This record gives sequence, C-alpha cells and structure tokens, in this order.
Amino acid sequence: MVYTPRRCGVLGFVAVAMTVGVALCPQGAAGDAWDPADNTGSGATTLNTPTTSIQTHGAHTLSSSDQYDWFRVYLTSGRQYNFNTTGGTGDNYGELYSDSGGSNRVVYNDDSGGSGQFSLNYTPSSTAYFWLRVRAYSVGSACSYTLRYSYTGTTPPAQVATPTFSPSAPYTFTSSVTVSISCGTSGATIRYTTNGSDPTSSSTVYSSPLTFSATTTLKARAFKSGMTDSAVASGTYTKQAQVATPTFSPAAPYTFTSSVTVSISCVTSGATIRYTTNGSDPTSSSTVYSGPLTLSVTTTLKARAFKSGMTDSAVASGTYTRTYRIVGWVRTASGQGISGVTVSFTGGLASVTTDTNGYYQRTGAQSVQQYTVSVSKTGYVFAPPYWDVWISYADAQADFTGALQQVATPTFSPAAGTFTGSVAVSMSCATSGATIRYTTNGSDPTSSSTVYSGPLTLSATTTLKARAFKSGMTDSAVASGTYTKQAQVTYPTASGIKWTRGSSYTITWTGFPGSNVKIELYKGSSLNTTLSTSTGNNGSFSWTVPTGQALGTDYRIKVTSTSDTSKYDYSDNYFEIARIECVITVSRHPDCTVTLATVQTWLQNANTLVQVDDDGANAAAPDDVECNVVFSANQMGTFSVRTDSSYNIVNNNTERDEIMHTETAKLLVVWQITTAGAWGGGSGDCVLMQNSSSYTTTINGRIFPHEFGHCAGRAHRDEDHAIMHSNCTNLPDSNELTETEARAIEAEARNP
Repeated sequence: MVYTPRRCGVLGFVAVAMTVGVALCPQGAAGDAWDPADNTGSGATTLNTPTTSIQTHGAHTLSSSDQYDWFRVYLTSGRQYNFNTTGGTGDNYGELYSDSGGSNRVVYNDDSGGSGQFSLNYTPSSTAYFWLRVRAYSVGSACSYTLRYSYTGTTPPAQVATPTFSPSAPYTFTSSVTVSISCGTSGATIRYTTNGSDPTSSSTVYSSPLTFSATTTLKARAFKSGMTDSAVASGTYTKQAQVATPTFSPAAPYTFTSSVTVSISCVTSGATIRYTTNGSDPTSSSTVYSGPLTLSVTTTLKARAFKSGMTDSAVASGTYTRTYRIVGWVRTASGQGISGVTVSFTGGLASVTTDTNGYYQRTGAQSVQQYTVSVSKTGYVFAPPYWDVWISYADAQADFTGALQQVATPTFSPAAGTFTGSVAVSMSCATSGATIRYTTNGSDPTSSSTVYSGPLTLSATTTLKARAFKSGMTDSAVASGTYTKQAQVTYPTASGIKWTRGSSYTITWTGFPGSNVKIELYKGSSLNTTLSTSTGNNGSFSWTVPTGQALGTDYRIKVTSTSDTSKYDYSDNYFEIARIECVITVSRHPDCTVTLATVQTWLQNANTLVQVDDDGANAAAPDDVECNVVFSANQMGTFSVRTDSSYNIVNNNTERDEIMHTETAKLLVVWQITTAGAWGGGSGDCVLMQNSSSYTTTINGRIFPHEFGHCAGRAHRDEDHAIMHSNCTNLPDSNELTETEARAIEAEARNP
C-alpha cells in the first residue's frame, strides 16, 4: 500500500487515496506532479538509467489541458529496451524520438499492451539520449497510467577501433606538419575537430591528410552503424621556434691572398654556435664558436646554432678561397731572359706570354690546386734549368715544384669522445695513395712517426694525432682527437710494477657509475681471487698481498661497477707479485779491504745464509729470497751490545726488537766482515763471521738476524740475538756500546 498525495486541477491537493502503485485523479482532472513542465520535450522528466529489472514512474494523468507527458532516457546501443504503461484508465499511445523536438520518431505503439495501454520495444544503434512521449490515443482525451521500463540483453555491440595519428603526437615542428588519420575498423567513418571539442556524428569527416602550420590539438572519433562509437583520439602538434641561421662576416664566397678573419653571429639570443672546417655539417658535439677564426688556406666553413627548447638552426655554409700568383722566368743557357714565350697551364688558367725580361705571372685560386705548366716558342727548345716556376702568396715568393695540392687531413672513426673498456679507432685519408702516420704521446706526427696500417685498439685515455704524407704534395694538416676512457683502473696500470708478498698496496680507479664497485685479481686470463665483492666507489682500495700468494708476472686488477656490470676495466699492463725483498748490509773491519764482489761470492756459497718462509707453507723448508748486498760504513767488528752474566741483552725486548728486526716486506740481514786475528782466527785474513745453523728466524711475522758475530769459544743464547765481540768477557766496559750507540749503528746498517 502506498499513500500518494495527488494534485488535481489548479486547486491543490485533494484527499489522500489508498492505492497500489498508482493514484488516480477524478475523470477529467488536469495535471499531475510533473505538470506542466513535461508537456514539451524541452521540459521532459529524466528517467533513471534502465536496468534489466523493471522500473516504474508515475502515476500520471492526461487531459485536454495536459495532452502530453515527455520523458528523457539514456539508452545504450545494442540493448533491447521495453517501455509500457499499466493501470489507470483510458487508451494511451507511446512514441520514442531521438530528439527533444519530436521531429525524428524512431518507434511508436498504441495499445498493443492490451486494456488500452501501449508497449513498445527498441534497440538503439548508438548510445545516446532519447525522448519518450505519452499521449491519449485521442489527443486531449483523459486517461491515467504508470510507466514501466527495462531492457534485455547485456552484451553491447563491438566498439569501433580508436583512430591513430601519423606522425604520432605529441609532436613539435618548425614550419608545418602533415598528419594522417587511420582506423583499424574497416568501413568506419572518421570525424575530427581542431577546436578542442570531442568529435560527434556531425563533426567534419576525415578524407585526406591535414596540414598544420600552427600549434593544434587534433581530436578524432570513428563511427560505424551497428557498433559503438570509438574512443576519442587526441594529440597536440606544437609549432616550435627555430634558431636563426648563423651569418658570416665577411660573407662567403670570399677570396683572400694571405689570411682572412671570419666572425660568426646568430640573432637568436642565448644560442650556441658550433662549426666545422672539414666539410661536414655541424652537430651538437662540434667545436663551439668562441671568437673570430683566422683562415690561411682555402676553407669551407659551416655553422649551426643550438638552443634548448628550440629547433636547431639551418646550416650556414661558405667557402673562403685563398688566391696566389704563379710566376716564373724563361731564359737562355747564358741566363738572358727570353720574351714572347707562351706559358700554358692546365686547370682552367689561360696562357700568358713572357715580357722582355722573360718573366710571367698568372693569378690562380687555391681551389684549383695543381697545374701542369709548359713553355713554347717557335725556334726554341726549353728544358730545365732554362725556365722556372714559383708560387707567390701575398708577394712572399717560395719555390714551386709543380704540385700545390695538400694531402687531405686524416679522419678518425669513431670520432673522438668517451669509451669504456676499449675502443678500436680506424683512420682514413681521402687522398689516394697517401701514407698516414700517427702518435699517441701528444706530439705532432712527422715523416718518421709510426705508419698506420690497421685499426688501433685504445684501452686508456689517449690523445691520437695523425698526419698524411704523399710525395709531390704538401703534408696534410694534423688531425687530433682525445679518446677519454670512462670507468678506468688507474693503478696498477703502468708496465714494470712489482708487488711483494706481505706488503700493502692501494688500488685506484675513476669514472665508474654507482656507489659501489667489485675488485678482482686476475692471473693471466683467469680470475685468481675476489678482493672485494662490494666496496665504496671512492676511487681507492687497500690490499695486503698474502704471504702465500702465488708468484707470477701476469697479474691484473679488474674493477666492475656493481650497479652496471657492463662498466668494468682491467689494468692496462700485467704486474708482478714477487717474494719478500731482502737487503744484506755488510759491515767491514777497518783492516779489511775485501770487495763487494768477494762478499757476494761468499754469500752465494753460503747456501742457507738467507732463507725466509714467505709463503707460510712449510717453515722447515723455507723459500729462497733474492737479496741485494751493500756495504755499510759502520765498523761492526769493534763493538758489542751489553749483556749480563747470562749473556742476555741488558735492554728489554722492545729495545732489542727495535735494534734487530725490520718489517717483513723488506728483510734486513746485518753481517760482519772482520779480521781473523781480532776474532780468534789466523792473523791478517778477513773472514765472514757465520754460524753453522740457519741465519734467520721468523717470530710473529717479523724476521730477525740469527746468531752472527757471537763470542768465539762460548755458547750463545739464540733467543737473545746479541751482536757481540768475540772477546766479550775481556773487553772493558769502556769498549762496549751504549744503548744510544747501538741504536745509531743499527740505523746506519739499515740505511747505508
């Protein structure tokens, strides 16, 4: 039950009636709750969007004063809609229009619903608003009804493909652009707009490419009967200002005799001018113009201007031609000038005739760089040295032997720039038969520089210079380019580097991307060990060579960016990992005149003299270490270190260590040569004091001299390692060394 107040006539509301779904006014009453607005299409009542469930609207009344009820409803293409009336009295009539003015009726029905009510069905081909008009079968008759509406079918028709533009947007242009529109749905009609509005079924039909000369927003939609309209394609074509073309001063073409200074300018404020002199068009990497250019040879100058946010300018091009004079003298064997001799030239120059002194001249242009010259006169036979040719630039004469042509400047491929890893650079010369010579040390190539025979592989930052040579022609200008390596190991990279076991070294690099790098040690072409899987990309890393590291001369360091593994580099050259270095310092007694060569022979004969377990593998079988032998100015045969009665060094262990040992990376062995007489041997001979046991001991990674110069005839405590005179107990205290003296002697022995 629904209680519905109903307004009747113009008098307002009447008593409430109890009804089911509809309330009725008395017969002949004028109007309902939606009147009088819905009497025309422009005032139509908007219905809820239809669903598959039946919706109702009403109740409604019609009369002679309220002849029509208009409804506005949104319908989707491909769905079958049903509109019908139910209940009430009288015979009503339904009409569906595609416009609010009622001029385009698409379907209608009178009373097929039975009992004086109508029911109509309609399936739209496009999605849009439609207008339903309900009236009495006899216009003006009284009736009442409730409107019901719904749809069946849930699958809308296929949608037309969205149009596409070519060239695609967004797109910038400088003068104009021609845009084509296409649609992937066969038979579809494309309509478009250029005013920013979405295309409708009445917009302009696309029939041929569109040309825009101003910034334009293009929109397009495709339509096809029985299908849903396409989505709207939209794109903006922006006209961008172009940088003004540079200008030259003086303007080209231009001829000169010695040199010319050319200025380049561009009226676009803030533009950067770049130029070339090799005939190629300038690019964004060409040389930046910063001041007037002085040209002394025939040159084709090209320039282009660039500015962010604008299109690059057109290329300005001009040729500056150097002119010269060809002059000469024709004479007899006795040196007298011959007049009236015809001098002919190839290459487009007209013939000239010698004057009464036998001289002639002809102006030429350097763009024609080679001539064949011949002389003739009836009754004469000419052969050198009876006629000469010179070339004159601005009256500065020079000998001219026939060929003015200069060899073309070599070119590099790829052009100079940056690279990672390595780069192969090829050189070429446009002059056939020319020989290219090059340098990589920064000097200009000469006729004795290295001959180019094939591509050069560069693995480090290199300045490459090249010049071309050909007999009978002027040498080319020097071509120069710097190839800058990015992501580069900078140490170790030179040749001849040696690292020793137990020593620390700092690996350096530059130019790697990311915040971390990986560092690896390669031996030959194989990975030996990873020094760090990830360390800060700060340009340096310290590594201590393990004492057990394999020896070799084919080591390289590899550094790789952890964020971009394509960025890596190896040491440019192999380096060596060697055993611990050793220095034997030999001190002589004042009476000894033994030579260094003799001492070296003695030490070589002492097979176990210097042995160090530098790989930690087998202390009982140490590795031989090569040692350098030097003399010390110190007289070690005349001193001792103070000991107590048990032959222990008086000074504490720290003092003993400071005197006796060196760092593992540089083994110092102090040895003594003394006179036999002073040390208990035969008189007058110089001997190398040594012990029958081994002569070095490794303690906690430090290497000590072991038992040398001990007292003759007395046992010596190994753990003390004292340096003592052979007559230790017989020396007065005044002959023993103080602590300060012992330190000084040891320091001198280490640094002779």
